[in-house]
Amino acid sequence: MKDYKNNQIPTNPEIMYFPNYHIDIPDKELVHFLVEMKRFSEKTGVKHLTKSDCISVLNKIQPDLHLSKTEPKDHNRLNRSFLIKLERQNFIEIERKPRGKVTISEEGEFAISIFAGYFDLK
Repeated sequence: MKDYKNNQIPTNPEIMYFPNYHIDIPDKELVHFLVEMKRFSEKTGVKHLTKSDCISVLNKIQPDLHLSKTEPKDHNRLNRSFLIKLERQNFIEIERKPRGKVTISEEGEFAISIFAGYFDLK
């Protein structure tokens, strides 16, 4: 312990070591998609988004793609590029039904609060 009155450090100071923590930073594109999902959810008042809603979100952040809500290949692109990756990182939950709804998980909300500022997306 440091002696603050005498401004001295003892001869054998007690040193505490902190463990190393590794935090995987998700892709900016994934965080941007999450942020826009949350905005869409707040704007529409729905907690569980359909995959068509997710395509609307993707069209907003990448307007040059011109994805269709009815084309299976566009749904596959959404799944492959965003939903599967976000689900692997536990940022979203997808219902296990043919037309399963997508929900931002608690970890996803935390990721938004941390990484949206990091990537300057707010």
